[in-house]
Amino acid sequence: MRRAALLAIAVALTGAARAPEGLPPTAPYLQNGTPGGVTLVWRDADPKPATVVLTDDWGHQAAQKRVTAAPQQEVTLSGLTPGEVYRYRVVEQGRVLGSGRFRNNRPAGADHMRFAVIGDMGEGRAVQFALARQLTDWRPEFVLAVGDIIYPEGEGTLYGDRFFGPYDALMHEAIFYPALGNHDVLTGNGAPYLAAFALPRSPGNERYYAFDWGPARFWCLDSTQSLAPNSPQYRWFRADADASGARWKFAFFHHPVYSSGFHGSTWSLRHYLEPIFAHDHFAVVFSGHDHDYERTKPQHGVTYVVTGGGGATVYGMWGPSRFTAAESLRHHFVGVSLYHDTLALQAVDPQGEVFDAAVLRRPAD
Repeated sequence: MRRAALLAIAVALTGAARAPEGLPPTAPYLQNGTPGGVTLVWRDADPKPATVVLTDDWGHQAAQKRVTAAPQQEVTLSGLTPGEVYRYRVVEQGRVLGSGRFRNNRPAGADHMRFAVIGDMGEGRAVQFALARQLTDWRPEFVLAVGDIIYPEGEGTLYGDRFFGPYDALMHEAIFYPALGNHDVLTGNGAPYLAAFALPRSPGNERYYAFDWGPARFWCLDSTQSLAPNSPQYRWFRADADASGARWKFAFFHHPVYSSGFHGSTWSLRHYLEPIFAHDHFAVVFSGHDHDYERTKPQHGVTYVVTGGGGATVYGMWGPSRFTAAESLRHHFVGVSLYHDTLALQAVDPQGEVFDAAVLRRPAD
């Protein structure tokens, strides 16, 4: 990348747009990556003016911006080159609040990418920390979190020990894209969650959204509210999925369409959403809610994965069912690598053992 291009990068301050909702102070972390930029978020109990410094991977300065003091900062770095590696640091009166290194969102023509999926995490137990270390070592470019970020009721005061603590190292290098779970909405209808994350605001005011990364498009749905055909969320999703020309299509949300676990399949979601997934050639649909791991055989061409073993207590399954390809009661995350028209999926436990793996071809249009 030319230095002239680097110096063209702009930095926009969105400021403390929302109240911290009892959230703890945090070092800067990455949010809301786009092909041209990324957002840094941090909170400070005693805020002071700060300076954001961005460089390329060789140390050449790309941008520097001084921001005024605020309890919660959201600073958007724009004009970045898709797929390029950058470094950042935030300095407050000579003290480095945090730093990190990240790969910017890949261009649409990229032929490979790497992401992870995890759900039902936030109890703050030792197994969650162990699994978080394995997830960090796996080095995803971003992480999908399929809900129930914080137990028992999504309280803002628990985000320190049960989210920012376990994933501190990872959040300096990879972006979390979460979905709301049934526990997350029990405090203020999800107010701490909405304050903690800086997500695409349109069309669902951060409760549901879509984003592109390289050759793929991802739809985050809010299964804690209506997805019936007359709902705004359903109408948006159906139209957006139909209109998308992405080579790979994925969806993620909390309640499972197919599950052999304790809660079982969510029949209303299957009735409403499965025709869209099949018609628009989705590759994989990820969910949680049941605290286990399950991968289905392709159903009308679509693979469904329940990944609810991110740290909360795992519990029994009724399966396997006729649709089950693999299942386990282990704690885990799911790693996904895309290569051209092939997807490699792995389920990884807290000891780093891969206990399920599958290779899928991109669904034909």
